[in-house]
Amino acid sequence: MWLRNIQISNFRNFSHFELEFSSTLNLFEGGNAQGKTNLLEAIYCLGRGTSFRTSTDQIMIKWNRDTLYL
Repeated sequence: MWLRNIQISNFRNFSHFELEFSSTLNLFEGGNAQGKTNLLEAIYCLGRGTSFRTSTDQIMIKWNRDTLYL
């Protein structure tokens, strides 16, 4: 399965984020605490239905929000 794009709302440090993937190679680059691992976790959650970082879904929801959307 190919992931063409992702839209993330209220997930960890993302309020709203949209990304369209290349069909060849995608690299994630950025400073510390900018959301690289959170993006990978969101992609993982789409495929597996759970996080590789926590067993508690509530921890993945952005602070002071009720729901998240992937």
